[in-house]
Amino acid sequence: MLKDYNNHNSNSSQIAAPSGNAAIIPLQPEQVKPTGAWETLAEQARQINRMAQELEEAILEFKTIAGSINNHPAESQQKSLSKSWCKYFAISVPCVRQRTDKTFVMTTRKVDLFRLEREAASLAQDLRDKNSRKRLPQVKSRRK
Repeated sequence: MLKDYNNHNSNSSQIAAPSGNAAIIPLQPEQVKPTGAWETLAEQARQINRMAQELEEAILEFKTIAGSINNHPAESQQKSLSKSWCKYFAISVPCVRQRTDKTFVMTTRKVDLFRLEREAASLAQDLRDKNSRKRLPQVKSRRK
């Protein structure tokens, strides 16, 4: 039966032997389409920016936790009221921006560690101003 199989298939697929002067072409990696590469690059930029946003949120959460320790020294390991457990310097996170000419620029973006405190102070001042306007007596001009 094996003999019949070999005889049956021998005519259908024959491989030609290379000629003596034919060169072997090396395998080439598949070329990536430019649009596919740009889409991949843009997706990578979005991923970097998402991770930077998550990092910024983690930094702000760290600052909140450190602030709660400073406000409740009984929770800290040492009970020193004058000691601050964390110092803050200017920080930034990575950021990828795309220009109008579609080129990408990797840079950094500053993290505003004190934005929430400024917003809270501004809101508190606005509320105080509104409250003080309500309390002021209305002065009517007297006609003589």
